[in-house]
Amino acid sequence: MRRFRARLESSIDAHDSSDNESKYNFIRLHLGTNSIGLTLAFFICTVIAFEYDVLKWNYLKGINHDLSFFIGMFSIILGVGFYNFWKLGDKSVYVLHFTKSNIMPRGVNRIFDHKGLSFGVSGKIKLKENVFELPSVIRRVLCIGIFLNLSLITLGNAGFDKLRKYPTEILQTKSDYCEDEEDIINAPPKEGCELIVRAFKLGYAKDLGVCEPKKLDPEELEVCHKRRKDEPYFHYKSRLLLSFIDNTAKFFENNRAKKIEEKFKLQLKELEILRDYQRYAMSAAPRASHHIWTNLPHPENKLVKQYRNIFKPSYCIEQFQNQTNTVRLEEDDRRKHSKIMEHVYGQILFNPKHRHAVAFCKEYQVHWASNIDTCERLKKNPKEVLQEANVLSEVEQVLKRHDIAISILSLEEKINKIEGRASVAENKKVKKSKIVKGKIAKGKNQIRNKSELVSFQCFMQTKNAGHKQSKVKLNDTNFVVRTRFFPKTKSEAGAEIAMYKEFSKLMEKRFHYSRLTSRSDINIGLGISGVASDQNSLEAPSYLFTRLEKLKNVDIFLGNKWIFERDDLLEVYPYHVHLKNYVKSFRREYSKSRGRL
Repeated sequence: MRRFRARLESSIDAHDSSDNESKYNFIRLHLGTNSIGLTLAFFICTVIAFEYDVLKWNYLKGINHDLSFFIGMFSIILGVGFYNFWKLGDKSVYVLHFTKSNIMPRGVNRIFDHKGLSFGVSGKIKLKENVFELPSVIRRVLCIGIFLNLSLITLGNAGFDKLRKYPTEILQTKSDYCEDEEDIINAPPKEGCELIVRAFKLGYAKDLGVCEPKKLDPEELEVCHKRRKDEPYFHYKSRLLLSFIDNTAKFFENNRAKKIEEKFKLQLKELEILRDYQRYAMSAAPRASHHIWTNLPHPENKLVKQYRNIFKPSYCIEQFQNQTNTVRLEEDDRRKHSKIMEHVYGQILFNPKHRHAVAFCKEYQVHWASNIDTCERLKKNPKEVLQEANVLSEVEQVLKRHDIAISILSLEEKINKIEGRASVAENKKVKKSKIVKGKIAKGKNQIRNKSELVSFQCFMQTKNAGHKQSKVKLNDTNFVVRTRFFPKTKSEAGAEIAMYKEFSKLMEKRFHYSRLTSRSDINIGLGISGVASDQNSLEAPSYLFTRLEKLKNVDIFLGNKWIFERDDLLEVYPYHVHLKNYVKSFRREYSKSRGRL
């Protein structure tokens, strides 16, 4: 019986081992350490580069031409040199083995064995099987890629400029002596003023203008603490020593050390806020977040949209800078109203041709093809709707940055009290705060409210016109959500003007465009019956340029629809004049209720 059990157990073990061997028959790996080391080094450098955000398209687009050329040459020369110096193109001296235990070559140092598998390292032994090595071209490319990642991590535009100027700064010999009064008076003329000085000496110019040297004012002269030309060396060193002792005594007399300690403790207490403030400033975090939901389809194809989101994240800046005054569309274009809305949206907010833009396009987002009840859902559960649109983190970041800005200003006021200085808001002569550095408002009263930095609107196309207004509470802040319903415009020519009126009322409810804000001076507007009151002046189709001045005073944004019925008038109508006035009037009102940090 015991013999039977022993045979049974041995047969079971043999069966298990044969199963394990059959499982791992395909595993026979012999890898060269050169290929593995280069691959791991390239992978680690790439991960670090991603962590430092230097491989993002926005960062790569911002690299200047000189630096990009230097990085390319640097990575190629050092990569190829590294490849040749360490002879990474040859066969690897050491080989990693990962095979079945029974076929492991002799002379291999086994590191571990588990379930019939072995892992080991060998060096300088002959193998019957081929060792896997990456092609030499790929290994050379990996070397170049490693140094490319390292150069992107360590070098930036500012650092490269300093590195480029460093040799010239070393070669320039600056004098350690104080200048004499004669040297200051007889200083060479300013750069670019040689011709003007020569013309003045020859009598061809009456004065030197901006090139005239400044007259010395004894009150403006500063005391020079460098060595005088006739001053002995030991006297100069003793003077420096005495001035150091005086400065040290003044430092302890005025309790400067105690003030520094208090200031350090105060900053240490608010260390997290200071860190977040610097992080937001360095990462160019948004300073506002405004969102518009509409049931209109996206004006572009999905593939084009995805391509621009990935490769052209700043496309909106170029798009709205190069806008035309009007947009021409086909009759059967199903995205017609979407394109008109996008055009109007860019004109009234971002186009810099009319006036200084009141907004930054990357801080505004239109959510196309949204459900018509989006604002109703936003009122009930705002976080869920914002999460669906992938904008919740951005909105919360703006709200948090607002709180950080107020905390930073409070911290600055406390530091000013410790150092005995006037606050930034009280002292008008102080241009920049030491902590704030002009990146946020100089006083708390100059920071916009949260409801002005973040906004939500819905712009829905329906059969009947109308509007709604509701309140949404998000992170202990109340926001007013406006919804505007607009019908389709039957008149093709008046669709763009109708879109201007509807969209501007959505974005700013206080905006009202009338004859008081218009450029209309002559009463050629609509009569009571809807027909132009002065038909005789513009009825004839010929000699339109002679009546262009009258046409210039007919504002198409005031409801003069009769102009759309005259193609001959539309060809010479000065649309840009009234468009510019309309946009300027809107932005003047919009800037009062919306802004950014």
